[in-house]
Amino acid sequence: MSTVYVVQESMRKVNGEWRRIHDLTPALVYGKIKIMVSGDQYLPLSIQPIIWEFKKKLKNFSDEDFLLLVGDPVLIGIATAIASDINRGIVNFLKWDRETSAYVNIDADLHQK
Repeated sequence: MSTVYVVQESMRKVNGEWRRIHDLTPALVYGKIKIMVSGDQYLPLSIQPIIWEFKKKLKNFSDEDFLLLVGDPVLIGIATAIASDINRGIVNFLKWDRETSAYVNIDADLHQK
């Protein structure tokens, strides 16, 4: 089964409580959802622990899996680089299409010359 790796859960504080901003259920048509970083998790200035964590979480990333690029741009860049390294440069991204109210797949071969 495919996995949709959500880089960082988008959350907002409302009345003192963290609440999810985006409904991720439309992405379920592409596979099970795996949140890589909680939305309220603090991004440390020392990024190495996050890199190690992402390498563990993405170790089985394959042609059937997807990255949903939401969250901190630094985390998005790191997740893309690691997924690309693990899967020979091939990364499938999910992009929200406002007109259809659905995610669409964008395939990228980052090692293509």
